Amino acid sequence: MHNRALAELAPHIPAWRQAEARRILENFSEEYSNALPGWLNKLAADAKRREKEYKIVRAERRKLLHRDRPQKWGYPSNWSEIASNIRRLDHFACVLCGATDLELHVHHIVYLSNFGTHRQENLVSACRKCHEDEHERELDFGERDSDATSQAAT
Repeated sequence: MHNRALAELAPHIPAWRQAEARRILENFSEEYSNALPGWLNKLAADAKRREKEYKIVRAERRKLLHRDRPQKWGYPSNWSEIASNIRRLDHFACVLCGATDLELHVHHIVYLSNFGTHRQENLVSACRKCHEDEHERELDFGERDSDATSQAAT
């Protein structure tokens, strides 16, 4: 089929381009394998792509995902110290709206439920409203209590 279509178009296509097309078609699997990483890199690098799959690819490339399921989910014993450090690095301001006079939560860019890590690169300061907007829900009492405890410890 490819050869027939190429033959029908042949009078209108320069010879060098026909030769290139034949070479690609003859080695299609190899050409596809070589082109795929570049194509994926281009798609993943497009910040306008906000779908979950693209975010996961970007997070994986930045080493923000656990490769295997951790033995123990949850927060590390030094979470208060980690959270305090993140707030300090973000100049005690919400990175989303810039507020400085509100309680600041520490938000995981890649959620723990999506295999996100507690690494500094995956954490940002967020005010309560922005944090809830990011999660598209109101935080429950358990989350409120742990965030308030973390804030009080700093």
